[in-house]
Amino acid sequence: MQDRAWRGPSTFLAALIVFSFAAHSAAQTAPAPPPARKRQAAGGDEWPRKIRMGEITASLDEPLADSLEGTKLKAHGNARLQREGETDSSYATVWYEADVDVNHALRTVTWTSVNVPKVQIPGAPPAKLERIAARLGPAVTRIHLQLPLDDVLASIKLAARFPKTPPRLNTSPPKILVESQPAILVIFDGEPRFKAVEGSRLERALNTPFLVLHDGGANAFYLDGGTVWFRASSPTGPWTKADFVPSEAAQIAQRDRKEGGVSQSEFNQAMQTAEKRVPKILVATEPTELIVSDGPPKWAPVVEGELEMISNSDNDLFRTLPDQQILLVLSGRWYRSGSLEGPWTYVEPDRLPGSLRKIPSDSPKANVLAFVPDTAPAKEALADSNTPRTAAVKRSEAHVTVTYDGEPKFEPITGTHVEYALNSPDQVLRIRGRYYVCDQGVWFTSGSAAGPWAVADSIPDEDIEAIPPESPVYNTRYAY
Repeated sequence: MQDRAWRGPSTFLAALIVFSFAAHSAAQTAPAPPPARKRQAAGGDEWPRKIRMGEITASLDEPLADSLEGTKLKAHGNARLQREGETDSSYATVWYEADVDVNHALRTVTWTSVNVPKVQIPGAPPAKLERIAARLGPAVTRIHLQLPLDDVLASIKLAARFPKTPPRLNTSPPKILVESQPAILVIFDGEPRFKAVEGSRLERALNTPFLVLHDGGANAFYLDGGTVWFRASSPTGPWTKADFVPSEAAQIAQRDRKEGGVSQSEFNQAMQTAEKRVPKILVATEPTELIVSDGPPKWAPVVEGELEMISNSDNDLFRTLPDQQILLVLSGRWYRSGSLEGPWTYVEPDRLPGSLRKIPSDSPKANVLAFVPDTAPAKEALADSNTPRTAAVKRSEAHVTVTYDGEPKFEPITGTHVEYALNSPDQVLRIRGRYYVCDQGVWFTSGSAAGPWAVADSIPDEDIEAIPPESPVYNTRYAY
């Protein structure tokens, strides 16, 4: 568990979001299926691009370049294949080898001749895949696809940065708590740590996204629950509703809301519409998830005779029939248990029950399809995450402000030459004596932890690429 310092402006929203129930959302109309994602790139085609191959229509997503050597381009992409007169589609991954015309003046790459060496469709026989590949190459050649050169170069660089083997991610289930009444989970990253608030007699918890304050004179702790305050004699509880809150605590909470973009009118409206029941406060100092249902769990069919969903909870919980196994998705990872009380075990994606793929696109739980392999939302999410974004940065307008909670403190990342700032909400790295910060996908550099910061012309790629997945700054390796 890494030691990180959180800021408080999101406290009100964090508490308000946690303190919600599926009973309210279940009464709403089920969301409409998302529209097809289109992308118009500067100097390129609009995607997805449709082509006809006899009785089959192929909708191609924008290909992602893997390499460009002279006029030879290798790429891959997703496609949806639909036979005329049928409503069902097949989702494919397509690999391309193309002769291209690179126009540096217009910054475009035009495909002049295309070969498709490989097509992959889950469950399709090899002979069918070979026939589709043989027809797809000439069909793509005829439409003269065009890609922005900058997208091609960015995609190639991104492909080179991906590890040859997938990173080893921690799939161990977190501690899972189950409640059938209003509840808020307050998580500290390790044992609670406090620091004095400037200009106040109160101390503030540094390692939680919630606003937790300590009044040493009264030997009391106060928690801002969004629309209600709580008091305890210890930061880990037990917590009860506070009849009195120091004026300084209310002022700090108001300042946090303002910094977080929550207006006073929004706060007043939330106070009027808030749940009247006082939530139970649970505290954790290790990775923990909270399952809350509004009363005893209620199950409703989502795939008739095969799969049920919990209808009075915002959590993504399912129960398979007839074996009564419970499935839960957390941060894209699936876990299984024989009961809500656990124990929970991780489920490999290829071992998920087929009934999950049958969840209707207009279901209230259709969002989980993005985490079910071989579904259209999962393919789109994968393609979207792998599509590089490029942007022009004006040096005169690019600025970053880096703050620290006290003097800058850095912790080394094992096995690398990289250190990261422990007590800053910003992603500040110290690499071989120089400082780098990644802000909104833009790198800045400085000779000092306090700045001044300037847009970086280059970054130490090899050092940043060595950052392991368990590091809190792992995501910086995909910004360049």
